Amino acid sequence: LYVPPSYKRKGPWEFLKDRTLRLVIPCLFYSMIIAPFNIWWVKHTTDPKATMGQAFAEWFAPGWPTKYVLPTGPPWFIWMLWCFNVAYVIIKVMADSAIGKKLLQAVGKACRKGDDAAASLPQQGDDKKEAGGSAAKPAAPGSVEYTTKQWLVGGAVLTFVLFALMFATRVLDMLAFNLRPAVFVSQGPFVAFMPDYFVVYVVAFALGIYSGPASWNVLARMPSGYAAWWLSISGIWWVLGGWIPNILLLRQMSLQFGMGAFMGSWMLRTFVEQSFCVVWSAGLLVLFREAFNIQPKWLGRQIINGAYGAYIIHPPIIILFARAVMGLDALAPSAVINAAVISLPVVVCAWTVAAAVRAIPGFDRVL
Repeated sequence: LYVPPSYKRKGPWEFLKDRTLRLVIPCLFYSMIIAPFNIWWVKHTTDPKATMGQAFAEWFAPGWPTKYVLPTGPPWFIWMLWCFNVAYVIIKVMADSAIGKKLLQAVGKACRKGDDAAASLPQQGDDKKEAGGSAAKPAAPGSVEYTTKQWLVGGAVLTFVLFALMFATRVLDMLAFNLRPAVFVSQGPFVAFMPDYFVVYVVAFALGIYSGPASWNVLARMPSGYAAWWLSISGIWWVLGGWIPNILLLRQMSLQFGMGAFMGSWMLRTFVEQSFCVVWSAGLLVLFREAFNIQPKWLGRQIINGAYGAYIIHPPIIILFARAVMGLDALAPSAVINAAVISLPVVVCAWTVAAAVRAIPGFDRVL
């Protein structure tokens, strides 16, 4: 959403420099500092003799770049976002070149032939202009909400595209590469992603680029008043179409690797994932637009500004509080209750630490 205006304001090289500073540095810090630190802390829980130096030595033992170091953990998504930004810069630079402009002009001219032919036909309402004066001026593009029908059709098309791309990738991975769905592929220090989800991220990034006010203005044009409906429907659908079949049919379907039942289970799961994603995301976007579309005060600004830092540093904080409740079987007899007990303090602590780090001069440029 913010990529096109930022690119236009800063230019390609300054834009790429800023994105590298904000995305690559946190990836490096997490992958080379926080990740081995987490390994030591987890080992130290059951083995007090484990040392931090030993954990770092084991992490880097194979040597760079044979060891998978970057990205790992939460920053893998940040690294992928940086790769998308690099691809965007390359495409924009090529499109703005002399050859790129000529190519785009040729494509635009070919696309306009059909529009010119349609424009030469009598348009509905021309007779009204002649008889009764000037007709009502049409609303500016991008300023009118989508109708419910338009959103339903658009959502259905988007769901089908995401489903088709993802399932085709999963079938190709299984048949050609003997690779199970939802598995990370790691090659060297810079390649780590789930191929079946990668295609979805590409589509989502492209949609984000064209969803701002300068283009389709999707966020402002989504129909109002449907947030509760969309969230409720998608939640029920996830339980009925995703959770219950996954629990009941796991042994019969998911373990049949390479078989028709396995393919069928992942076809269902892929459709549920993408349909849920589209409807749930729309509900959240409308909910936040209608409920929180206000200028935040001091606390709100701190929460917003600290979100990125909290995302980076939250894993060791989870370990901290998880260790604190270990052995308290009376209070936390299960993993679910453990998670519920530590969730609030983890969130508060992560944001507090992020705010403290951002207060260090210069760190707000990165976080």
